[in-house]
Amino acid sequence: MTMDNLLTLTNTIIKSGTMVDGMGITYTLSVEEHEELDRELYKYANGSIIGYEHNEVIEINLGGISYYIDYI
Repeated sequence: MTMDNLLTLTNTIIKSGTMVDGMGITYTLSVEEHEELDRELYKYANGSIIGYEHNEVIEINLGGISYYIDYI
């Protein structure tokens, strides 16, 4: 799972005309995938990975869709 995957999924859902009010999607990833995505999102939001600490849960809202991403 990458940030591009999340953006593509979000765009696909919105373009399909699906009502997204209150929509939530949960993903469970491997620890490795989760940490890579968490790092990628942190770098995108902060411009670098300085100060990065892995979060157990990633919660992000894109286009009105709430994503809850944890790991096993």
